[in-house]
Amino acid sequence: MNDEAAVHTQASSPTAPDYRPRRTTLTQHFAQARNFSQESLKQAGEEQRDAASKNIAMRIHWDEFSDDHPEVKDVLPGQLVAPLIARCQDTTWGRTPAVPGGNVKFVWRQNWFGLGLVSTAAPNTSTIKGFVTTGDDVLATAYGIVMQKPTGPSGFSPDYGIGYFMAYETGTLPLGPTADTDLARCAVFAVRTWFAPTVKLATESGDGQSVYRGNFFAPLTALVADSTGSLRAAEHMVITFSIISGDVTFAQSGNTARYSRISNNGKVAAVAVEGAYAIAPGLLAGSKSGACQIRASTPLAGGATLTFNVNVT
Repeated sequence: MNDEAAVHTQASSPTAPDYRPRRTTLTQHFAQARNFSQESLKQAGEEQRDAASKNIAMRIHWDEFSDDHPEVKDVLPGQLVAPLIARCQDTTWGRTPAVPGGNVKFVWRQNWFGLGLVSTAAPNTSTIKGFVTTGDDVLATAYGIVMQKPTGPSGFSPDYGIGYFMAYETGTLPLGPTADTDLARCAVFAVRTWFAPTVKLATESGDGQSVYRGNFFAPLTALVADSTGSLRAAEHMVITFSIISGDVTFAQSGNTARYSRISNNGKVAAVAVEGAYAIAPGLLAGSKSGACQIRASTPLAGGATLTFNVNVT
């Protein structure tokens, strides 16, 4: 990431609003971010502002889910990794939006002191692209990461290696993290790189149900494991539930998954695995009776899918 990365802000005019995007460098953006309003200066004080500008902590951006877990990504060798999104905050205890004093850098390292983490999967290049945007928070995003074939398995499963990526703010840590205490200011992401699509899906509950029109079915639940049957290997993997036929839709009512997203007018739901289970959002029967079919899948299952058959009466 460098100073030429684009930051999109809103241009304005004293006479009329102008919503055309304006491009600035990161240095310009961070300089503007440090310009507190008079009201903010009275509340925070000059000393607090200056201290905060040298004490920026990066955190995983937990608030958004778009079919990829915020912290853990799953890919095969040569595939593009979903964007890594980190959030800046003032100090380790946090105040948002942050007032950064420099660039945000994403790095991969093989050995991670303090955490005891060892990367057995690496990206194709050590240069990781990224950009920063402004909003309610200051977000830094790394994209364009492609993973190589792992050099060995992880400690969680023999089916994949893990590449660990860290985001930190260079004004706070100009030399990068060099001590255990520095990790409190870093966001750490895990990219699981599978040797082959060996994920196993099994029906846990919900198959073979019948309900009256307008009622909810009991949750459709898939058990997700690796080739050895490990129930912790696929934690946080995203499973897609797709309605293939029948008058049913997914609804948010009764949804217990922390990370899930319903799309395609209620016909598709993406759910992150929690405790080895992928639990679909509430399945609501429509006004037409008949058989219905719902399919659970992941690209890492090698084309194998799981089918739930239910009936509306």
